[in-house]
Amino acid sequence: MFGDRLLTGATGFFFERDNRLFLVTSRHVVLDEASNHRPDRLKIGLHVDVKNIGAVTHWSIPLYGSDIRQYKD
Repeated sequence: MFGDRLLTGATGFFFERDNRLFLVTSRHVVLDEASNHRPDRLKIGLHVDVKNIGAVTHWSIPLYGSDIRQYKD
């Protein structure tokens, strides 16, 4: 995302080590200097119910700053 504009779609996964949670995705999702792809935040959707794959919550995670927000589409 850059502001309200969706730049691209991607996949990722969570990885935990030493009680720290990491979101892992491809580098070009976060920064691609060759194409000047420089999002200001990541918008992620998380499945929250094992029995209902349609139950999803969304989070907006800034790449520069700390204003993490949960929201509904």
